[in-house]
Amino acid sequence: MDAELKNVLTLLVGKIDDLRTDMAEVKADVAELKADVAILKADVAILKTDVAVLKTDVAGLKADVAELKADVAVLKTDVEALKRGQDELRTDVEALKRGQDELRADVAALQYGQDELRRVTGANHFKVMGRISQVDERVDRLIAGKPAA
Repeated sequence: MDAELKNVLTLLVGKIDDLRTDMAEVKADVAELKADVAILKADVAILKTDVAVLKTDVAGLKADVAELKADVAVLKTDVEALKRGQDELRTDVEALKRGQDELRADVAALQYGQDELRRVTGANHFKVMGRISQVDERVDRLIAGKPAA
């Protein structure tokens, strides 16, 4: 039995040595994992900071987008008002053109009337001058004591 015991004891010592080697490897792996976890913790802390910064940026961008939407709504209203104003201006310009045409027609009629008045006035002027001349002659005769003709 001694030999059996020695074999078992040798086996046990070998197994214990294997376990010690395995334990040393596990300890090394655990140490490596601890280092990896520490690195990951640092990375996570950085990522948390980045996420916080990004959240702030997103909040700012949301505010900017809301402001831009409000500005776009105002611009749409302004554009519609400008379109209506443009249509009103077109209508006014058309009315002005019609008024201008009417004024041209009125000016032409006035020029014709003025020409007509000049013609009539010129003819009447000669008649009036002739009559004045006749009246002057009568007055001169009356002053001279001659009977008026």
